[in-house]
Amino acid sequence: KSILSKVFGQDVPVRMRAGFFPFVEPGFEIDMGCLVCGGKGCSVCKHVGWIEIMPGGTPHPNVLRAAGLDPDVSDARPAIPWCCDMGGRQSLKRNYGGWGVDETEALRYFDPVNLAKRISRKCRVEITRAGLGDYCCPPNGVAILYNNIPGPKKINWVQGSDHGYVPPEPHQAFSLSENW
Repeated sequence: KSILSKVFGQDVPVRMRAGFFPFVEPGFEIDMGCLVCGGKGCSVCKHVGWIEIMPGGTPHPNVLRAAGLDPDVSDARPAIPWCCDMGGRQSLKRNYGGWGVDETEALRYFDPVNLAKRISRKCRVEITRAGLGDYCCPPNGVAILYNNIPGPKKINWVQGSDHGYVPPEPHQAFSLSENW
């Protein structure tokens, strides 16, 4: 709650719900009360009064190794980048008509863009699906993540894909790579 209150400059209602994510145990989801309608329900929060902002849980050590943070890992293929632009600096500005969010040190600690810089230069990283319609990990945040990976890298952008939905084959997609 204190991180969100710091980011938004006001008290923000927060709730945690049980959630399943195969890479953490236990898993949970964190929601914040909608600041547009005060929790009464509007189009921004899909009329429920809450906005899901991030998943949570304790990562399994194998997840960290798969992310390339273990120097012995030589190949990593994340399917969906997690929490790029977690601070919401871009997506919230879009959702709230230009209203901005303050940067905080605490958000940087969790942001995978900063973790990407720690991946070994020997590790090949392929982001197998980056959704151009993903509101959880917006394309601009994923592109920044990709640009911060120091070694060989490849990203597959998929038109019409969001954080959980993949359009049926054939779908429009294109790839970018560097030192692949």
